[in-house]
Amino acid sequence: MACIMTLTGATMSADDQLLVLLNNSSYPNKIELSVKTNLTFEKKIMNVSQSSGTISINIADIDRMVFDLQTSSADEIDTPLDGEISFAVTGRRVTATSTSGGEVTLRIYDTAGHTTASLSSPGTVEFDFSGMQPGVYIILCNGKTIKYLNK
Repeated sequence: MACIMTLTGATMSADDQLLVLLNNSSYPNKIELSVKTNLTFEKKIMNVSQSSGTISINIADIDRMVFDLQTSSADEIDTPLDGEISFAVTGRRVTATSTSGGEVTLRIYDTAGHTTASLSSPGTVEFDFSGMQPGVYIILCNGKTIKYLNK
């Protein structure tokens, strides 16, 4: 089995990593997370792409994932993801705001691994889940991973 975990600190830094432990491996592969990390899904394969190349992982081999935040459309929250990004949920609307006005990127995936939305803007990005099917979605926001339940 593979084990995927995100390690988080108080602020996003070069030390934030995605650890991947693959079958028959005595040590995990370390992948630095950044806003330039691109996570895509093709059928049953998760691809983690960076300037140094792409690592492909069979989704069936993933043992667990640890999220920076778990929330749902039933929550009313406004919480920092790190020192730079604030994440809010109001009903079915999610909002990510850069406290410095910098670029904010949201990539939203369904549990089948399909990209359902990809948004980027300076300052603030909003996405309304009202037109989306109920279920679990994975949101990548400036290198942070959020599990969102759309009720």
